[in-house]
Amino acid sequence: VEGNEKISLIKSCDAVAIPSLYEGFGLTALEAVAMDKVVISSNQPALKEILGDYSKNINLTSKNIYQQIKKKKKMMATFPKDAYNWSKIAKMYLSL
Repeated sequence: VEGNEKISLIKSCDAVAIPSLYEGFGLTALEAVAMDKVVISSNQPALKEILGDYSKNINLTSKNIYQQIKKKKKMMATFPKDAYNWSKIAKMYLSL
């Protein structure tokens, strides 16, 4: 799924699940965060680096997953979204 369809799907959900075992960067996770969505992800290093504590501690086999998602949604409200601003990253790259 790409482009406007992906954006529409992310906007229409309460959470985005990324159960990837091999993740190169996690762009979908950042897109979901930018749209104020909870990200449920595996404990993959790339996702951990990008999302930090915002994606940890959700046990996908737990019976109380709904409560965990609600708790994580409150936590996501404090995610530093501007940390991954494309213009800021481009300027940092060009200054190398």
